[in-house]
Amino acid sequence: MRNIKYIPEKFYESYGSYREYVYPLIKKKHIRDFDKNFWRPSGFTSNMSVLEIGCGTGLFLKFIEKRGIRNFIGIESDKKVLEYMPDDLKDKIKIIDIFDYLGGLSNGEIFDRVVLIDVLEHFNPQEGVDLLELIKPVLSRNGVVIARVPNVSSPWGTKYQYGDLTHKAAYAPGSLKQVGLMAGFDCEVLPHRRGNPRKQLFESAIEKIINLVITDPPDIWTANMVGLFRAR
Repeated sequence: MRNIKYIPEKFYESYGSYREYVYPLIKKKHIRDFDKNFWRPSGFTSNMSVLEIGCGTGLFLKFIEKRGIRNFIGIESDKKVLEYMPDDLKDKIKIIDIFDYLGGLSNGEIFDRVVLIDVLEHFNPQEGVDLLELIKPVLSRNGVVIARVPNVSSPWGTKYQYGDLTHKAAYAPGSLKQVGLMAGFDCEVLPHRRGNPRKQLFESAIEKIINLVITDPPDIWTANMVGLFRAR
C-alpha cells in the first residue's frame, strides 16, 4: 500500500489558475459589507494606520482609502495580483512573505488595525499563533487584529472551508478564541453577514426558529465569521 502524504502547500502550484483575480472596483455592496463587518465593529477612524496581510488585488484597501485612510500598507505573496491592481495602489503594496515582512520590521512602525481577510485558515493552528505573536509587537496600544475565516460550526461554512485545498486550519468560534489566547489576545467572534439586507433579515429569523427546535445549534450560523483580537 502506498504511503501518500497530504501536503496542502503542493496545491499552491495550481493556485494561480484556481484563484479568481478581480479588479478592485468598489461598489455599494462592498461598502455596506465592509462597514458592517469590519469598520464599525472594530472602531476604525480615518486617522488610523492600517496593515492588510494577504491584500489580494486591493479591494479592502480601496475601501479604507475611500473612507479617508491614507496611512496603509498591503502585503501579498502572490505577485500576479499586481496585474489586476490600480497603479495608484501599487506603491502601497509589498510582495513578500508574511513572516519575512513582520520579522524584518525594525523601524518602530506601529499599526492601529491589522486585517486578515480569508488568510488565517491558510496556516495551521501553530502557524496562526506564531503569526499573531509577530503582529502583537507592531500593534498600537489599542490596536485590533481583524480576521475573517470560514465558520465550520455552521452548515453553510463548509463550502468556504473545503472549497480550497490550501486551507490548513478549520475554525469554529471557540477554536478561533483559543488561537487568540495562545498568542496573548482576547478574541471577540462576530457573525459575518453579507449580501441583500432583506435576505439577511430573513436568514436571522429562520435561524432563531431553528434554534428553538434543534438540540445543539451553532453559536454562529453565518458561513463566515470575524474575529476581533485585542492584546491582553
